[in-house]
Amino acid sequence: MVFNMSYLKKLESDYNDGVISLNEITELRNKYRNASKEEKNEMDRTYENIITIDEHESSEKEFLAKKPLKEASQGWIIAGFVFSILGGYGGLALGANYAFGRYDDETNKKGLIMIGLSLIMRAVLSSV
Repeated sequence: MVFNMSYLKKLESDYNDGVISLNEITELRNKYRNASKEEKNEMDRTYENIITIDEHESSEKEFLAKKPLKEASQGWIIAGFVFSILGGYGGLALGANYAFGRYDDETNKKGLIMIGLSLIMRAVLSSV
């Protein structure tokens, strides 16, 4: 028998955030433990969406806060444009790295330009 236990997760989250005290969480856990299966399912359904949204938002915020933006090397950016102009897959790969990697907005734009330029040059060179 599998229980969702979103209610208990919400209690733990509230306790860790200082919203409820140790006595309150103990009392609410006992209430959950003594509830019937239907009552437990109802309690869990009430908090299921709240937990999912809170956990997703907090984990995304923590991830973004912990990882600083990478600094792009000017040499590799120049190499990416050269490879893109030559129509090689190296320009496409470097462009994808800079466009979708964790770089500043300016570097992301340069990466998208590399991808576009590389695709255009591949089409031109393929038609010749």
